[in-house]
Amino acid sequence: MNKTKAMQIAYTKNLTSLTNTNTIFSNIIAVHGGWWLQPHNDKFKNALHINLNDSRVNKLYIFKLPANAIANPEKHFKQRNDKFRANCSDVYIPTSGTLFKEKNGFDFTGYLVEEIEY
Repeated sequence: MNKTKAMQIAYTKNLTSLTNTNTIFSNIIAVHGGWWLQPHNDKFKNALHINLNDSRVNKLYIFKLPANAIANPEKHFKQRNDKFRANCSDVYIPTSGTLFKEKNGFDFTGYLVEEIEY
């Protein structure tokens, strides 16, 4: 699945506030056993939607973080500042059933707004 398809699925549940600029997406990275995202730190300044696809169980998890819910991403996530990405957070969420806790401890579970079977 890709971000566009995930957003189309979300729209069927009236989650119409998702846009290309306020939404990030990840499939499970099989080698790592979780979702890996690399949002620019500025993304956390505004409301941010996170779409996580679990194709093993055909579920799409939709999260909504209010603006500044993560005011200082560098305190919560490993940072990328290299020739490929600058001022980005390296977010890794292991697959663990009903918990969505990032490897460095930030818990996204409370921001889950929709679980969609497809």
